[in-house]
Amino acid sequence: MRCIVMICSLCTLFACSTYGQEAKQWQVGARLGWPTGATARYFISDKSAVEAIGGLQSEQISLTALYQLHNDLTTLLSEGWGWYIGAGGHLGTRRIEGNTKFFSGIDAIAGINYSFQNFPMNLSIDWKPAVNINAPSTLADFGISARYIFRKNH
Repeated sequence: MRCIVMICSLCTLFACSTYGQEAKQWQVGARLGWPTGATARYFISDKSAVEAIGGLQSEQISLTALYQLHNDLTTLLSEGWGWYIGAGGHLGTRRIEGNTKFFSGIDAIAGINYSFQNFPMNLSIDWKPAVNINAPSTLADFGISARYIFRKNH
């Protein structure tokens, strides 16, 4: 996993222009943080997306679904920067003291991301607090994601 992040980081050093989000665009990649796992984001429109995060970490398996609103930061920063907020829910299983327990809850997300134009990659950092219904809540969840951008067919 660290190797993937290092390769993605090196690739960003060589890319020099941006690649924006478009409606009907898929972004698929990896997420480090809580939860660590796979992430897939689909843009419903230029400003709204749904994201799924499949997490596998420390005797825990989870699935999170989020709806996100995306906004452009080009006027404040350079081309390709944006921020997003959203909400959703999660469910999963966690092994606690030898017993497997089911958990579920609601999530919020807020983050910034950068998409490259000449290199189909999106990088983001986010804060994703989660309130669990039947387990301790996790309000200090942060993550870093690297996603490959699949271009839509014109």
